[in-house]
Amino acid sequence: MKRLAACLALLLTFGTSALADLTNPSTLTLKETSPSRFTVELTLPIIKGRVLKARPVLPDICVIDGDAEVQGDGMKVVRTWVMSCDPNDLIGTAIGVQGLLGTSLDVQLTLETLDGRKYAGQLRPTRAYYLVPSSPTMLSMAVDVGGAAARQVLKHPELAILLVLCVFSGVRLAGLFASAGAFAMALALGQWLKMENWIGVSSFLPAMLTAVMALAIALRIIRPKGSAPHVKWTTLSVLMALVGVLYGGDGLPLKMVLSRSEQHVAFLFSSLGTMAGLALVILCAGQLHALVAGSTEGIPKRLRFLIAYLGGVAACAIALYQGTSPFFAGGITPTLPLAALLAAAALGAWCGAQPPPIHSFLPGVAGCMAIVGMVLSLRGIALPQMTLAVYGSLAIVGLLLVWPVHLPGWPVLLPVAVFALYHGAHAGGVLGESVALPVAQATAMIVLLVFLFLVAHHHAAQRSPGGAAVRLFGLATALLAVLWQFAGYRDWIGGEVAVEATMGLFRLPVLTILLAIAALLVWPRKRRFQPSTTTRAMPIHWCLVLVALFTVSTAGVRVRNPFYTPRAPTAAEARTIMAMLLTDTYLAFNLPDEDAAFDRLARNLSEDLVPGVYLDSRRRLTAGTRKGAEVTVKDVNVMSVDAPSAIDSGDGSFTYPCKWIVTARVKHWQHIHDRQNKYVGTLTIRVEGDRWKISGLELLSEEREIVSWKKS
Repeated sequence: MKRLAACLALLLTFGTSALADLTNPSTLTLKETSPSRFTVELTLPIIKGRVLKARPVLPDICVIDGDAEVQGDGMKVVRTWVMSCDPNDLIGTAIGVQGLLGTSLDVQLTLETLDGRKYAGQLRPTRAYYLVPSSPTMLSMAVDVGGAAARQVLKHPELAILLVLCVFSGVRLAGLFASAGAFAMALALGQWLKMENWIGVSSFLPAMLTAVMALAIALRIIRPKGSAPHVKWTTLSVLMALVGVLYGGDGLPLKMVLSRSEQHVAFLFSSLGTMAGLALVILCAGQLHALVAGSTEGIPKRLRFLIAYLGGVAACAIALYQGTSPFFAGGITPTLPLAALLAAAALGAWCGAQPPPIHSFLPGVAGCMAIVGMVLSLRGIALPQMTLAVYGSLAIVGLLLVWPVHLPGWPVLLPVAVFALYHGAHAGGVLGESVALPVAQATAMIVLLVFLFLVAHHHAAQRSPGGAAVRLFGLATALLAVLWQFAGYRDWIGGEVAVEATMGLFRLPVLTILLAIAALLVWPRKRRFQPSTTTRAMPIHWCLVLVALFTVSTAGVRVRNPFYTPRAPTAAEARTIMAMLLTDTYLAFNLPDEDAAFDRLARNLSEDLVPGVYLDSRRRLTAGTRKGAEVTVKDVNVMSVDAPSAIDSGDGSFTYPCKWIVTARVKHWQHIHDRQNKYVGTLTIRVEGDRWKISGLELLSEEREIVSWKKS
């Protein structure tokens, strides 16, 4: 028993140590704040009320100025020193922590200098020192980075398959070399964006796009449909450049500690190495094509078909493998809203079907306005009627693909600009709410949307409008937009409409009724005799019906129900009322303007409750967060509401015991997590000016829990 107790105590000790290491990791950070002046910060966790007696071991050439500044918060102790030392003198010296022997703690070492170098190492009890490596020479950097970049090209079979199929599709070698150069330069651009934290992308995304491009070219070779399966080198260069930016988002192919100037040189060597690897693949593909073309009569055609078939099968397999990676990797970067992807493809297909020269200007207008919308959304500027504009415009473009219509000339730029503006703002809003680095993911999102737009635009420009595949895609897009809008109506009817019904009011959709009447008036009548030469126009009546469906919640009036009898809301009705009031109340704390937040609170709370609720709720939401963290209320869920505990017939107020959960997103610089505050209390509600308001609030208990943002 004594041995068992000792083993359990030892396991508990290690478990506590590991838990403390996860929640408050031990770190040693040396950061150059000014020339030859470093801040040394040692963070150690508090375990069972004790702090490990450890101290940093620094090179003898460095001088510590003064004593350490000690800070703590009950979970950890932070000691900070100021050190004078030339960064060049640190090369070849050892930095460590003394006092780790006999413990289970690991210390994360970070050394940052003003020129951009960042050294990182793990200090363990058995190896508590880190030797600062020397800077690479120009020759070694050229050999290592350039060689790694060339090998990286050969490790991506989708690139080789794409280039081989391009050769057999008829693209000249000069065009392929131009496309390879565009890819290499875009790769360096993507690596620079990665260095600046301006792009974030999963590695499987560019591989999947490249494989899909290869599959499309293979299908054009196998089934040319009466036209030459030739791919324009200009289109190929643009698409390769976009994919190259995404490939570059993974950073340099070789992890090295470099200064900013050395990183720029490394990007150049990486671009040259990538170009060399692509050139090798292109030359080999050209030799294979020449060998096949020199065969006896009849054989080249069969071999060309066989190579295209095998390449298409391999590209399809790679695309499926890379496309299913998010199901096993746990996520995808950037976050991909389906509505934005459909919008890019649908708008590209419609713009590509427009007559010249207008279809050449539409991609630039759409791209610029999408970027403007995304920037506005990331800056917190909301566009009016966002949901109606996004889903309504998506449905309209989908129907325009089903019934092709050439709108008059240059005025078409305005609806395209508005469409791109709103969908860019919608995508930016999704990124801003769900990721810690929205700007980095927004860059990758823009590149991906431009890629989809140009692919659809190029495909539509080479096909006659009204094809079966395009019509089917347009119909599916319109139906999805309608379903998304109906899902919003379900929440609207179960929330706002249901709450108004408890006050004896119902919503009359005036605009929808007027549009429905207009659709009936213009509905086509059957004609007994109709000339065969009559052109088929777009059905205006169906457009009016579609607009009527999307404007049910937009323009309406509230009408008093003459058969309503005032009564206390049931527990189910009170839950709906409190869900709307609490959600609107807590979302007020997301507003940056304090006056706007007070106005929002005054809409849901009685006048005497506003100041106290504002101060108390903001304190509870931000309690326990680190300095610089951004707290955003994400969701309010009313768990349960019991029968009314008190009814005051004098002022018409009703008191209900209830439980609710507030989920807030805490965003730090490099990570994001959700936190749930669980409350139990009593809420008093009453009608003030044709609106329910909270007139009394009493909290009985509060619990706080940190959860994964994906789980929540």
